[in-house]
Amino acid sequence: MIKAIITDLDGVIRHFPTNRNEEYEKQYGLPQGTLVKSAFEHSDLNKVIKGEISDEEWRMIIAFRVQKFAPLEDCKQLIKEWSSFPGLINHNVLDLFLKYRKEGLILVLLTNATDKLDIDLQTHSIHDNFDLIINSSKIGKIKPNPDIFHFTLKKNGIQPSEAVFIDDSPKNIEAAQKIGIKSHLYSCITKLEKFLSENW
Repeated sequence: MIKAIITDLDGVIRHFPTNRNEEYEKQYGLPQGTLVKSAFEHSDLNKVIKGEISDEEWRMIIAFRVQKFAPLEDCKQLIKEWSSFPGLINHNVLDLFLKYRKEGLILVLLTNATDKLDIDLQTHSIHDNFDLIINSSKIGKIKPNPDIFHFTLKKNGIQPSEAVFIDDSPKNIEAAQKIGIKSHLYSCITKLEKFLSENW
């Protein structure tokens, strides 16, 4: 019997409009794609979500990386403005999870995130919607490493067969499935509703 829903945050519950990046790049005279490439295509991304460096340090690294295209002070201001946005919450998805939580399922947030996560969740007033929050930067393990899934199951006192997992990354889904957690690759709420209803 399923006892817990384990869900990712970004790409499932929270989203960041891509046009924001393009708007900032135009405003500061950066080539298109610079922000994504500077922030997410380097090894320091793994360091910040493992908790090896702070969110603040990571964003300063991004500012220095972008400096090749604009003065450093402009880059610092750009990254400050870009970082201040906490994303958009898909309340339809969150409400669906909360419906099952009211029915008695444990709702767990399992996310590769920086030490800024709690602030973002509190900004959206959704921190208390979860029974447990597993932040990779606090435990030093990141998806798709199976250790983070075992850690999450142990914290909830459940077996793999007693949980379902939702994520938007095929690699994370594959990792969860390998240890016996029935998983769903999120693409839309209709398919998510079907998955949950079939496994409840």
